[in-house]
Amino acid sequence: MQKLRAKFPVVVCCSLWNKETKQFLIELRKAKGTFPGVWSFPGGKVEVDDDNPEVAICREMQEEIDVLIHPRNLKRVGFSSYEYEERNLILFYICEKWSGTPKAITAQEIKWVDIQELFQLQKERKFMPSCCEFISDLENKS
Repeated sequence: MQKLRAKFPVVVCCSLWNKETKQFLIELRKAKGTFPGVWSFPGGKVEVDDDNPEVAICREMQEEIDVLIHPRNLKRVGFSSYEYEERNLILFYICEKWSGTPKAITAQEIKWVDIQELFQLQKERKFMPSCCEFISDLENKS
């Protein structure tokens, strides 16, 4: 498999999806760092050692919320580009099957929310701007 080589950073983000409760998992970013104190979907940059974006998001989900995901359980929902310091390509996934109980490892907190709460966070500008586009993509999932 050929590694992804882009001229700009590729960012991956993912939300766990609980079919029974119709809720998505989001995280509150720490008070220090990039976009402090806003909600977002867990994720991060595709690293040089990652074979592909799916491997990257599986690594990121383990690092950030301590869950194990197999790439075959990921569904790509959308993509976008966003400019923060430089142009980024953002790939967004959802996952309905994982191992482990999500914990806030790198975030202040995590929580399960329904689509209406996501829209409310977006309306109040409390959600990461680069991820807002994906909230509309999730509406038909719930």
